[in-house]
Amino acid sequence: MTVTAPRVEAATGTRLVEVVVPVHNEQRVLAESVRRLHSYLARTFPYGFRITIADNASTDGTWGIAAELERELPCVRAVRLDRKGRGRALRKVWSESDADVVSYMDVDLSTDLDAFFPLVAPLLSGHSDLAIGSRLSRSSNVTRGPKRELISRAYNLLLRSLMGARFSDAQCGFKAARTQVAQALLPVVEDQEWFFDTELLLLAESRGLRIHEVPVDWVDTGGWSFVVLSRTDFVPWLPWVVLGLTAVAVPGLLAGASGRKPGGGQVGTGMIEYLKSHQGGATWLVAVDSAQSASSIILSTGEAVIAMGGFTGSDPAMTVAELEEYVSGGQLKYILIGGGDGPRGTDSSVTEWVKANGTLVDASDYGGTDSGGQSLYRLG
Repeated sequence: MTVTAPRVEAATGTRLVEVVVPVHNEQRVLAESVRRLHSYLARTFPYGFRITIADNASTDGTWGIAAELERELPCVRAVRLDRKGRGRALRKVWSESDADVVSYMDVDLSTDLDAFFPLVAPLLSGHSDLAIGSRLSRSSNVTRGPKRELISRAYNLLLRSLMGARFSDAQCGFKAARTQVAQALLPVVEDQEWFFDTELLLLAESRGLRIHEVPVDWVDTGGWSFVVLSRTDFVPWLPWVVLGLTAVAVPGLLAGASGRKPGGGQVGTGMIEYLKSHQGGATWLVAVDSAQSASSIILSTGEAVIAMGGFTGSDPAMTVAELEEYVSGGQLKYILIGGGDGPRGTDSSVTEWVKANGTLVDASDYGGTDSGGQSLYRLG
Protein backbone atom coordinates (compact mmCIF):
# COMPACT_ATOMS: atom_id res chain seq x y z
CA MET A 1 0.00 0.00 0.00
CA THR A 2 1.19 3.52 -0.72
CA VAL A 3 0.13 6.86 0.67
CA THR A 4 0.31 9.82 -1.68
CA ALA A 5 -0.17 13.39 -0.59
CA PRO A 6 -2.37 15.61 -2.80
CA ARG A 7 -0.54 17.04 -5.80
CA VAL A 8 0.86 20.50 -5.16
CA GLU A 9 1.20 23.36 -7.56
CA ALA A 10 4.64 23.81 -9.07
CA ALA A 11 6.70 26.96 -8.77
CA THR A 12 6.23 29.57 -11.46
CA GLY A 13 7.65 28.50 -14.82
CA THR A 14 6.52 27.22 -18.18
CA ARG A 15 8.35 23.89 -17.78
CA LEU A 16 8.18 21.56 -14.79
CA VAL A 17 10.96 19.46 -13.28
CA GLU A 18 10.19 16.93 -10.54
CA VAL A 19 12.96 16.22 -8.05
CA VAL A 20 12.53 12.99 -6.09
CA VAL A 21 14.36 12.51 -2.80
CA PRO A 22 14.13 8.80 -1.81
CA VAL A 23 14.52 8.25 1.94
CA HIS A 24 14.57 5.40 4.44
CA ASN A 25 15.05 6.22 8.13
CA GLU A 26 16.60 9.61 7.39
CA GLN A 27 15.01 11.66 10.19
CA ARG A 28 18.39 13.10 11.11
CA VAL A 29 19.08 14.88 7.81
CA LEU A 30 15.76 15.08 5.95
CA ALA A 31 14.44 18.44 7.12
CA GLU A 32 17.73 20.30 6.72
CA SER A 33 18.39 18.80 3.27
CA VAL A 34 14.93 19.48 1.86
CA ARG A 35 14.88 23.06 3.16
CA ARG A 36 18.30 23.63 1.63
CA LEU A 37 17.24 22.12 -1.71
CA HIS A 38 13.97 24.09 -1.75
CA SER A 39 15.75 27.35 -0.96
CA TYR A 40 18.31 26.75 -3.68
CA LEU A 41 15.75 25.94 -6.38
CA ALA A 42 13.47 28.83 -5.39
CA ARG A 43 16.37 31.27 -5.67
CA THR A 44 18.20 30.00 -8.74
CA PHE A 45 16.17 27.57 -10.84
CA PRO A 46 14.56 29.27 -13.88
CA TYR A 47 11.80 26.69 -14.36
CA GLY A 48 8.96 25.28 -12.31
CA PHE A 49 9.91 22.57 -9.85
CA ARG A 50 8.32 20.06 -7.50
CA ILE A 51 10.20 18.27 -4.73
CA THR A 52 8.76 14.84 -3.88
CA ILE A 53 9.96 13.09 -0.75
CA ALA A 54 9.54 9.34 -1.33
CA ASP A 55 9.58 7.56 2.03
CA ASN A 56 10.54 3.89 1.65
CA ALA A 57 8.90 2.19 4.65
CA SER A 58 10.77 4.22 7.26
CA THR A 59 10.38 3.03 10.84
CA ASP A 60 11.67 6.18 12.55
CA GLY A 61 10.25 9.71 12.39
CA THR A 62 11.01 10.26 8.69
CA TRP A 63 7.40 10.15 7.47
CA GLY A 64 6.23 12.66 10.07
CA ILE A 65 8.99 15.05 9.08
CA ALA A 66 8.17 14.59 5.39
CA ALA A 67 4.51 15.40 6.04
CA GLU A 68 5.48 18.50 8.01
CA LEU A 69 7.76 19.70 5.21
CA GLU A 70 4.88 19.30 2.78
CA ARG A 71 2.71 21.55 4.94
CA GLU A 72 5.50 24.06 5.45
CA LEU A 73 7.02 24.48 1.99
CA PRO A 74 5.30 25.23 -1.31
CA CYS A 75 6.09 22.83 -4.16
CA VAL A 76 6.95 20.01 -1.75
CA ARG A 77 4.92 16.82 -1.45
CA ALA A 78 5.39 13.50 0.32
CA VAL A 79 4.74 9.94 -0.85
CA ARG A 80 4.93 6.92 1.43
CA LEU A 81 5.63 3.36 0.26
CA ASP A 82 5.28 0.32 2.50
CA ARG A 83 8.31 -1.47 1.02
CA LYS A 84 11.95 -0.47 0.81
CA GLY A 85 13.91 0.10 -2.38
CA ARG A 86 15.21 3.19 -4.15
CA GLY A 87 14.17 1.79 -7.51
CA ARG A 88 10.68 1.08 -6.19
CA ALA A 89 10.35 4.69 -4.98
CA LEU A 90 11.57 6.18 -8.26
CA ARG A 91 9.32 3.88 -10.30
CA LYS A 92 6.30 4.96 -8.24
CA VAL A 93 6.87 8.71 -8.57
CA TRP A 94 8.33 8.86 -12.08
CA SER A 95 5.63 6.67 -13.60
CA GLU A 96 2.90 8.97 -12.26
CA SER A 97 4.65 12.29 -12.90
CA ASP A 98 3.16 15.01 -15.08
CA ALA A 99 6.44 16.95 -15.19
CA ASP A 100 8.51 17.53 -18.34
CA VAL A 101 11.62 16.11 -16.65
CA VAL A 102 11.95 13.74 -13.70
CA SER A 103 15.07 13.55 -11.56
CA TYR A 104 16.36 12.37 -8.22
CA MET A 105 19.14 13.10 -5.78
CA ASP A 106 20.35 11.48 -2.58
CA VAL A 107 19.02 13.02 0.61
CA ASP A 108 22.49 13.86 1.92
CA LEU A 109 22.98 16.28 -1.02
CA SER A 110 26.54 15.08 -1.47
CA THR A 111 26.50 16.47 -5.02
CA ASP A 112 26.95 20.23 -5.36
CA LEU A 113 23.56 21.67 -6.31
CA ASP A 114 25.17 23.99 -8.85
CA ALA A 115 25.28 20.95 -11.15
CA PHE A 116 21.49 20.57 -11.18
CA PHE A 117 20.65 23.05 -13.93
CA PRO A 118 23.42 21.71 -16.21
CA LEU A 119 21.97 18.24 -15.52
CA VAL A 120 18.42 19.02 -16.67
CA ALA A 121 19.00 21.72 -19.29
CA PRO A 122 19.84 19.29 -22.17
CA LEU A 123 16.67 17.35 -21.34
CA LEU A 124 14.45 20.42 -21.36
CA SER A 125 15.92 21.46 -24.70
CA GLY A 126 15.40 18.00 -26.18
CA HIS A 127 19.12 17.52 -26.85
CA SER A 128 19.42 14.45 -24.59
CA ASP A 129 17.14 11.74 -23.23
CA LEU A 130 18.75 11.04 -19.86
CA ALA A 131 21.39 12.82 -17.80
CA ILE A 132 23.69 11.63 -15.03
CA GLY A 133 26.13 13.22 -12.67
CA SER A 134 29.60 11.73 -12.93
CA ARG A 135 32.12 11.63 -10.11
CA LEU A 136 34.62 9.89 -12.39
CA SER A 137 35.05 12.60 -14.99
CA ARG A 138 38.46 14.24 -15.12
CA SER A 139 36.93 17.60 -14.28
CA SER A 140 34.96 16.28 -11.30
CA ASN A 141 36.05 17.24 -7.82
CA VAL A 142 35.40 14.35 -5.42
CA THR A 143 36.23 13.96 -1.74
CA ARG A 144 35.75 10.46 -0.34
CA GLY A 145 37.65 7.67 1.34
CA PRO A 146 39.86 5.22 -0.57
CA LYS A 147 37.62 2.19 0.02
CA ARG A 148 34.54 3.87 -1.41
CA GLU A 149 36.59 5.24 -4.32
CA LEU A 150 37.93 1.75 -5.10
CA ILE A 151 34.48 0.15 -4.99
CA SER A 152 32.99 2.80 -7.26
CA ARG A 153 35.74 2.62 -9.85
CA ALA A 154 35.83 -1.20 -9.80
CA TYR A 155 32.06 -1.43 -10.27
CA ASN A 156 32.01 0.97 -13.20
CA LEU A 157 35.06 -0.69 -14.76
CA LEU A 158 33.29 -4.05 -14.66
CA LEU A 159 30.20 -2.53 -16.25
CA ARG A 160 32.30 -1.21 -19.11
CA SER A 161 34.26 -4.45 -19.47
CA LEU A 162 31.46 -6.99 -19.13
CA MET A 163 28.40 -5.04 -20.26
CA GLY A 164 29.97 -2.66 -22.78
CA ALA A 165 28.65 0.38 -20.92
CA ARG A 166 29.80 3.73 -22.30
CA PHE A 167 28.62 5.92 -19.41
CA SER A 168 31.18 6.58 -16.70
CA ASP A 169 29.29 6.54 -13.38
CA ALA A 170 26.26 4.29 -12.87
CA GLN A 171 25.69 4.90 -9.17
CA CYS A 172 26.00 8.63 -8.57
CA GLY A 173 22.75 9.63 -6.86
CA PHE A 174 22.12 12.55 -9.21
CA LYS A 175 20.15 11.65 -12.34
CA ALA A 176 17.38 12.93 -14.59
CA ALA A 177 15.39 11.90 -17.64
CA ARG A 178 12.77 13.27 -19.96
CA THR A 179 9.54 12.00 -18.44
CA GLN A 180 8.31 10.42 -21.67
CA VAL A 181 11.55 8.45 -21.96
CA ALA A 182 11.54 7.38 -18.31
CA GLN A 183 7.93 6.23 -18.45
CA ALA A 184 8.65 4.25 -21.61
CA LEU A 185 11.66 2.49 -20.05
CA LEU A 186 10.20 1.75 -16.62
CA PRO A 187 8.04 -1.23 -17.67
CA VAL A 188 11.14 -3.15 -18.79
CA VAL A 189 13.33 -2.27 -15.78
CA GLU A 190 13.06 -5.19 -13.38
CA ASP A 191 15.17 -4.23 -10.37
CA GLN A 192 13.45 -2.31 -7.56
CA GLU A 193 16.44 -1.48 -5.41
CA TRP A 194 20.13 -0.72 -5.75
CA PHE A 195 20.64 -1.85 -9.39
CA PHE A 196 17.70 0.18 -10.69
CA ASP A 197 19.96 3.00 -11.92
CA THR A 198 22.37 0.68 -13.67
CA GLU A 199 19.68 -1.36 -15.38
CA LEU A 200 17.87 1.79 -16.53
CA LEU A 201 21.05 3.21 -18.06
CA LEU A 202 22.04 -0.06 -19.76
CA LEU A 203 18.59 -0.41 -21.29
CA ALA A 204 18.59 3.21 -22.44
CA GLU A 205 22.01 2.84 -24.01
CA SER A 206 21.03 -0.40 -25.77
CA ARG A 207 18.14 1.47 -27.39
CA GLY A 208 20.36 4.24 -28.73
CA LEU A 209 19.12 6.92 -26.34
CA ARG A 210 21.39 9.86 -25.67
CA ILE A 211 22.83 10.01 -22.13
CA HIS A 212 24.31 13.35 -21.08
CA GLU A 213 27.02 13.37 -18.39
CA VAL A 214 27.74 16.27 -16.04
CA PRO A 215 30.99 16.39 -14.06
CA VAL A 216 30.08 17.05 -10.45
CA ASP A 217 31.67 18.21 -7.25
CA TRP A 218 30.90 15.55 -4.67
CA VAL A 219 31.72 15.28 -0.98
CA ASP A 220 31.29 12.11 1.06
CA THR A 221 29.11 13.20 3.99
CA GLY A 222 30.29 10.25 6.06
CA GLY A 223 27.24 8.04 5.60
CA TRP A 224 26.54 5.19 3.24
CA SER A 225 23.06 4.65 1.97
CA PHE A 226 23.52 0.88 1.68
CA VAL A 227 24.81 -0.31 5.03
CA VAL A 228 25.41 -3.90 3.94
CA LEU A 229 28.02 -2.72 1.47
CA SER A 230 30.00 -0.75 4.02
CA ARG A 231 30.13 -3.62 6.50
CA THR A 232 31.41 -6.34 4.21
CA ASP A 233 34.49 -6.79 2.11
CA PHE A 234 32.54 -6.01 -1.05
CA VAL A 235 35.33 -5.84 -3.63
CA PRO A 236 35.83 -9.63 -4.15
CA TRP A 237 32.09 -9.96 -4.83
CA LEU A 238 31.91 -7.32 -7.55
CA PRO A 239 32.18 -9.78 -10.49
CA TRP A 240 29.32 -11.83 -9.04
CA VAL A 241 27.26 -8.69 -8.52
CA VAL A 242 27.70 -7.70 -12.16
CA LEU A 243 26.92 -11.25 -13.31
CA GLY A 244 23.74 -11.12 -11.24
CA LEU A 245 22.87 -7.82 -12.84
CA THR A 246 23.54 -9.37 -16.24
CA ALA A 247 20.92 -12.02 -15.53
CA VAL A 248 18.40 -9.25 -14.91
CA ALA A 249 19.42 -6.85 -17.64
CA VAL A 250 20.40 -9.06 -20.58
CA PRO A 251 16.85 -10.10 -21.55
CA GLY A 252 15.94 -6.43 -21.81
CA LEU A 253 19.14 -5.60 -23.67
CA LEU A 254 18.53 -8.38 -26.16
CA ALA A 255 14.99 -7.10 -26.58
CA GLY A 256 16.39 -3.67 -27.38
CA ALA A 257 18.70 -5.10 -30.01
CA SER A 258 15.96 -7.08 -31.72
CA GLY A 259 13.09 -4.64 -31.34
CA ARG A 260 11.15 -7.17 -29.24
CA LYS A 261 10.14 -6.80 -25.62
CA PRO A 262 9.82 -9.77 -23.28
CA GLY A 263 6.18 -10.66 -22.93
CA GLY A 264 5.03 -8.43 -25.76
CA GLY A 265 4.54 -8.90 -29.47
CA GLN A 266 7.04 -7.49 -31.93
CA VAL A 267 5.91 -4.46 -33.93
CA GLY A 268 8.07 -4.21 -37.02
CA THR A 269 9.20 -1.19 -38.99
CA GLY A 270 6.68 -1.82 -41.77
CA MET A 271 3.74 -1.48 -39.41
CA ILE A 272 5.28 1.55 -37.70
CA GLU A 273 5.69 3.35 -41.02
CA TYR A 274 2.12 2.44 -41.99
CA LEU A 275 0.75 3.80 -38.71
CA LYS A 276 2.74 7.04 -38.97
CA SER A 277 1.59 7.65 -42.54
CA HIS A 278 -2.08 7.04 -41.61
CA GLN A 279 -2.15 8.75 -38.21
CA GLY A 280 -3.57 12.00 -39.55
CA GLY A 281 -4.68 14.26 -36.70
CA ALA A 282 -5.12 11.49 -34.13
CA THR A 283 -3.62 12.07 -30.70
CA TRP A 284 -2.29 8.52 -30.39
CA LEU A 285 -0.42 6.56 -32.99
CA VAL A 286 -1.94 3.25 -31.87
CA ALA A 287 -3.29 1.41 -28.84
CA VAL A 288 -1.48 -1.80 -27.88
CA ASP A 289 -1.93 -4.53 -25.29
CA SER A 290 0.72 -3.80 -22.67
CA ALA A 291 3.10 -1.20 -21.31
CA GLN A 292 6.08 -3.15 -22.66
CA SER A 293 4.72 -3.11 -26.20
CA ALA A 294 3.84 0.57 -25.90
CA SER A 295 7.30 1.38 -24.57
CA SER A 296 8.97 -0.16 -27.63
CA ILE A 297 6.95 2.01 -30.02
CA ILE A 298 7.32 5.19 -27.96
CA LEU A 299 11.10 4.81 -27.80
CA SER A 300 11.43 4.14 -31.54
CA THR A 301 9.03 6.82 -32.79
CA GLY A 302 8.59 9.46 -30.10
CA GLU A 303 4.82 9.24 -30.73
CA ALA A 304 2.11 8.89 -28.09
CA VAL A 305 0.85 5.31 -27.64
CA ILE A 306 -1.92 3.91 -25.43
CA ALA A 307 -1.13 0.91 -23.23
CA MET A 308 -4.58 -0.65 -22.83
CA GLY A 309 -3.49 -2.59 -19.76
CA GLY A 310 -2.16 0.56 -18.10
CA PHE A 311 1.39 1.76 -17.52
CA THR A 312 1.32 1.45 -13.70
CA GLY A 313 -0.76 -0.11 -10.98
CA SER A 314 -2.52 3.22 -10.51
CA ASP A 315 -3.14 3.59 -14.26
CA PRO A 316 -6.23 1.45 -14.85
CA ALA A 317 -6.88 -0.62 -17.94
CA MET A 318 -8.89 0.92 -20.76
CA THR A 319 -12.66 0.41 -20.73
CA VAL A 320 -14.96 0.07 -23.73
CA ALA A 321 -16.54 3.43 -22.86
CA GLU A 322 -13.13 5.15 -22.94
CA LEU A 323 -12.24 3.45 -26.20
CA GLU A 324 -15.50 4.57 -27.81
CA GLU A 325 -14.87 8.14 -26.65
CA TYR A 326 -11.34 8.23 -28.10
CA VAL A 327 -12.50 6.79 -31.42
CA SER A 328 -15.56 9.05 -31.79
CA GLY A 329 -13.42 12.08 -30.98
CA GLY A 330 -10.85 11.19 -33.64
CA GLN A 331 -8.10 10.76 -31.04
CA LEU A 332 -7.42 7.10 -31.88
CA LYS A 333 -7.61 5.39 -35.26
CA TYR A 334 -5.72 2.10 -34.83
CA ILE A 335 -5.54 -0.66 -32.25
CA LEU A 336 -3.32 -3.76 -32.15
CA ILE A 337 -4.80 -6.82 -30.46
CA GLY A 338 -3.65 -10.40 -30.02
CA GLY A 339 -5.26 -13.76 -29.42
CA GLY A 340 -7.08 -14.92 -26.30
CA ASP A 341 -9.83 -13.09 -24.45
CA GLY A 342 -8.27 -9.66 -24.75
CA PRO A 343 -5.24 -7.46 -24.27
CA ARG A 344 -3.36 -8.00 -21.03
CA GLY A 345 -5.01 -6.14 -18.16
CA THR A 346 -8.30 -5.57 -20.04
CA ASP A 347 -11.50 -7.58 -20.21
CA SER A 348 -12.75 -9.43 -23.27
CA SER A 349 -15.36 -6.76 -24.02
CA VAL A 350 -12.66 -4.50 -25.47
CA THR A 351 -11.59 -7.15 -27.97
CA GLU A 352 -15.21 -7.95 -28.79
CA TRP A 353 -15.95 -4.26 -29.42
CA VAL A 354 -12.90 -3.85 -31.66
CA LYS A 355 -13.76 -6.90 -33.76
CA ALA A 356 -17.38 -5.78 -34.08
CA ASN A 357 -16.67 -2.13 -34.89
CA GLY A 358 -13.21 -2.06 -36.45
CA THR A 359 -11.81 -3.05 -39.84
CA LEU A 360 -8.97 -5.57 -39.95
CA VAL A 361 -5.97 -4.15 -41.82
CA ASP A 362 -4.49 -6.59 -44.32
CA ALA A 363 -0.90 -7.41 -43.33
CA SER A 364 0.21 -6.86 -46.93
CA ASP A 365 -0.64 -3.15 -46.48
CA TYR A 366 2.30 -2.76 -44.13
CA GLY A 367 4.74 -5.16 -45.75
CA GLY A 368 3.84 -8.53 -44.32
CA THR A 369 3.17 -10.20 -40.99
CA ASP A 370 5.62 -8.45 -38.67
CA SER A 371 3.27 -7.98 -35.71
CA GLY A 372 4.14 -11.03 -33.63
CA GLY A 373 0.83 -12.75 -34.33
CA GLN A 374 -1.26 -9.73 -33.41
CA SER A 375 -3.90 -8.08 -35.59
CA LEU A 376 -4.12 -4.40 -36.52
CA TYR A 377 -7.60 -2.86 -36.69
CA ARG A 378 -8.65 0.50 -38.08
CA LEU A 379 -11.32 2.19 -35.96
CA GLY A 380 -13.93 4.75 -36.95
